Amino acid sequence: MAGRDGLSIGALAQRTGLAVSAIRYYEEQGLIRPWRNPGGQRRFDRSDLRRLSFVIIARQFGFTLPEIPSIVVRSAQITGILAPLIAVSVVMQQILSLLGAQETIGGFVTSMGGYYPVLFTAMAMVFVAGMILESLPVTIIMAPILAPIAASVGVDPIHFAV
Repeated sequence: MAGRDGLSIGALAQRTGLAVSAIRYYEEQGLIRPWRNPGGQRRFDRSDLRRLSFVIIARQFGFTLPEIPSIVVRSAQITGILAPLIAVSVVMQQILSLLGAQETIGGFVTSMGGYYPVLFTAMAMVFVAGMILESLPVTIIMAPILAPIAASVGVDPIHFAV
């Protein structure tokens, strides 16, 4: 039964599709930590359900149980690297907007002519910016500037994004 009482091992098995013995094995491995209700029965929190779901998905992708903690650690490291990068990129994009970069770049790009020259110029700008910055900050900084310009000459936003 879900709620304040937590999930019983049978309910957890039903929700995850795992055998009760598999859940006990994962408990022995320390992946989940049940608590006991006043009657002494194991109870599992929703966090245990999420952990088991993650393990099931990782196993479906071919990862072994000992590899799973390193996956989580590596994911946290990548997130730790990308979060400040994204934050700085957003701030930089806002600064460029305040400085009127969209109008300046827009005037330059649209002076190139029609559809294909605008696409070529936008690609060249992204290419040059990509030599200096990683692709994620380039996208965060340049997309809000270049997408409206491309749309103004009739480029479909989906095609531009691709």
